[in-house]
Amino acid sequence: VFIVNGILLFGAELDCEIERARELRAGLPAEVALQLPVRSTKLTQKQARQAEEEVRRAANLRATAGTSQKDSQAAPGSQPKH
Repeated sequence: VFIVNGILLFGAELDCEIERARELRAGLPAEVALQLPVRSTKLTQKQARQAEEEVRRAANLRATAGTSQKDSQAAPGSQPKH
């Protein structure tokens, strides 16, 4: 099993270097990382939506100065309980 694992790893590394050479010959900037196309963008889009939601929540928190809806619905002039 150990030998097979080593052979598979060597094959993957060889494939990576062959692909890097192809990209460099094609004029792509592959000195540091391969420039392979993305297989799927679903996860990237989901993470972008989540990041936007976090920014929106943070901006809302800042705008309300950390008070909750309960605090804002309390009687005027009363201090919020913390």
